[in-house]
Amino acid sequence: MLLVEITINGTVRRVSIEGHPLTHNWKPYIVDFDTVLFGIPANYGGYAETQFGNITFNPKLFYDDVFSIDDWPPPVSCAISIYYSDTTEAAKETIFTGTAHRTSFDKESVTYSLFGSAFDDLIYVMGVPPLVVGRTYEIVNYVDGDDFTNVGAASNATGEIFTATGTAPTVWTNYSHLAPHWDDTLNNVITDILSEIPEIATVNTTYARATNPNVLYTLTSTRIAINVASDIAAFYSHLIYVIGDTAYLVDMKLSNGTDWTLTEYEYFASPSYQNATPKSGIKTTYNEESYFAISAYPYGEMSEIDPYHQTEANIEAALADILVLENQDKISVAVPMIAGNFPKLGQKVAFTDSSTVKSQSVWVRARQLRLNFVNETIEIEGEGVIA
Repeated sequence: MLLVEITINGTVRRVSIEGHPLTHNWKPYIVDFDTVLFGIPANYGGYAETQFGNITFNPKLFYDDVFSIDDWPPPVSCAISIYYSDTTEAAKETIFTGTAHRTSFDKESVTYSLFGSAFDDLIYVMGVPPLVVGRTYEIVNYVDGDDFTNVGAASNATGEIFTATGTAPTVWTNYSHLAPHWDDTLNNVITDILSEIPEIATVNTTYARATNPNVLYTLTSTRIAINVASDIAAFYSHLIYVIGDTAYLVDMKLSNGTDWTLTEYEYFASPSYQNATPKSGIKTTYNEESYFAISAYPYGEMSEIDPYHQTEANIEAALADILVLENQDKISVAVPMIAGNFPKLGQKVAFTDSSTVKSQSVWVRARQLRLNFVNETIEIEGEGVIA
């Protein structure tokens, strides 16, 4: 059951779809709730952003003369928390906490869009202090007169790379440009970048690749930190997702936690199987040199991505991993929504499909989740294998 707490002019109101007399009375004032989308931006990984869409309420939530409620017209914005439970109010799981912003209303319904954490913090190519102590920088454009030798630089010159030992250079008034530079493991680089986001307290790398790839990259322009982390993670075939204040870095080549094996009673009939649109290869360019991974499908299209390393062996290894994921077939299966049993991104889900003309063993790694709280179903989609 879907449970929603919405704060209207300082008062918390509790509503649901059908109405539930639990510890509190959750009134049946939810008219509709868009399917929640949670998935990675590319077949080979990146940051999985949650898209919540809209929630629509019965106008009685805002005006009901029987219960002396008068908050009409509906407020433009409200704090909102969304939960799901199979049993009791105490067992509810938090699905979303954020802000509801009104988009429309009429005599029959009031619709709000949902906004969570924006994660819009920037990571900078800098022309002025302060530096971050312990972060490595490259002087990407030195201007005469500036002096960085007191904060760790061996010399004042374009191309100089140093780890900052202080925040304030002796002279930095001529607008030399310094950019964050990384030459470290993927785990450490992602942790460093996500440290720019106050809402993220911890980066969990339990299911990152055991032989952790090396990242060798200098930031080329000021960007949103989560986007930089997303692009780097994807280049090395990893995904990122955030639950609460913890970010999770997961290897796309392995499973995220314990595999989930479904019985024939734990999923809906007729899973679907889609062949990937073939890629002939993946290309990237660094320092005017092009690198490729080539597939067995010369008639497919060639994709081009940005590199996050500078040496041939590292680049080509990353491209080969990406190409495998791009050309892997996709499987989709729907399961009933059960509290405490939501699949994790990257989790391996296995089942036997006896709906086809011949029974087949199947597994899929969850890359896209579509949570339908109205029908209480979860659609799992990702690359997989049919045996």
